[in-house]
Amino acid sequence: MKITPELLKKYAEGRCSPAERKAIEEWKNATTDIKPSVPSEGSAPRKQRIWVGIEQETHVGKEKINPGISWAIAACVAVLVVGTGIGLFNLFDRELTTYATAYGETQLITLEDGTLVTLNANSLLTITENFGEGERLVRFAGEAYFQVAKNPEKPFIVETQDARTQVIGTAFNLNAIKDRPTTLTLQEGKVAFSTRETDNDQILVLPNEQVTVVNGSLVKREVKPETVLLWTTGKLFFDNETLNTIGQALQNLYGVRVEIEKGDLPDKRFRGVVNNKDMTSLLTELAFVMEFQ
Repeated sequence: MKITPELLKKYAEGRCSPAERKAIEEWKNATTDIKPSVPSEGSAPRKQRIWVGIEQETHVGKEKINPGISWAIAACVAVLVVGTGIGLFNLFDRELTTYATAYGETQLITLEDGTLVTLNANSLLTITENFGEGERLVRFAGEAYFQVAKNPEKPFIVETQDARTQVIGTAFNLNAIKDRPTTLTLQEGKVAFSTRETDNDQILVLPNEQVTVVNGSLVKREVKPETVLLWTTGKLFFDNETLNTIGQALQNLYGVRVEIEKGDLPDKRFRGVVNNKDMTSLLTELAFVMEFQ
C-alpha cells in the first residue's frame, strides 16, 4: 500500500480502515529511526529541527495541532527528506505555520498583513515564516473565505493541489476539498486564476463570477456569491445537488460516514438553504423537505 500524505492525514483523524492502519503503523515503525544521511553543508541544523521540532512549528489557532496530525506531518516530511532530499513546500528554506480546523468547526484567522481568513470545517492553511517578503504566499486545502488586505507591491497568492490564485486585494471563497473540483467564487475585486500545470494560462475572474477546475480546464460562470458564502453564517446553500452529493459534503464537514439505503434516494435533488447549527438539525430539515427518514 502506497503511503501518501492524504493517507497519513486520514490516519491522524482516525478514519483509516484496519488494513490502512496496519500498513501505516508498519511503515512508521520501519522509518522511525531513519535520519537524513550525509546532509548538505549548512543544512543539518534546519533538517534536524524539522525532524524533532515540527510539533512546535505547527499550530491550530494559538494551540498546538493534535499529536496525531503532528506525527502525520512529520512523517510526510521524513519520507520526502529520505526519498528526494527536499522538504514539503520547501521546508528546508521556509518554516511553516499551519492552521487547522476540526470537523464541525469554523475559525477566523487574522494574518500579519491584515488579511482575514475564515476557515470552514476540516481545512488547512499553511503560511511561511517569510510571508510578505516579495509575495504573500499561502497554501490551502479545504474551504475558506479570504478577505485579502490590499498591497499592490506584494501579491497575495493561494496555492491548492491543482490551482493557483493571485490577487492584490479582494474577497473570495475558495473550495479546494479533496476529490471535488477546485472552485473559486469572487465577491469583490479581481483575481488571476490558473491551474498549477498551466500557470501562464491565467483567466481573469470578476465579481459575481465563479471558476472551476474541470479535468484540468477552467470553466467560468456567473453566480450569486452571497449564496456560496452562507456557510460563514451557519447556513448551507445547495444548488440543485443530489442527496448523494449532499451526503459527501456532510462527510467532509462532520467526519461521518453517510450511507443512503433507499435505491432512488441518492439521485433526488435539492435546491435551497438549510441551517447548519449541527448535523442533526441539518438532517432533520433535509428529511422534512426531501421526504426521507
